[in-house]
Amino acid sequence: MDYKIISLADRPEMKETMYPWLYEKWGISEDAYLQSMQDCLEGKTPVPQWFIKLDFAELFGV
Repeated sequence: MDYKIISLADRPEMKETMYPWLYEKWGISEDAYLQSMQDCLEGKTPVPQWFIKLDFAELFGV
């Protein structure tokens, strides 16, 4: 299976998909994830950084 790992900064629109999924998976407040991702995108803190694993088969129907 082919995949690529990118920074959230490369695809900031993915934030809207990521934080609800993480909340559902781990049960930590959606607001906490959203704030952390926003801080990352705005460069407010050096960590945490957010990354996304893109699965080409799912994304492109390969």
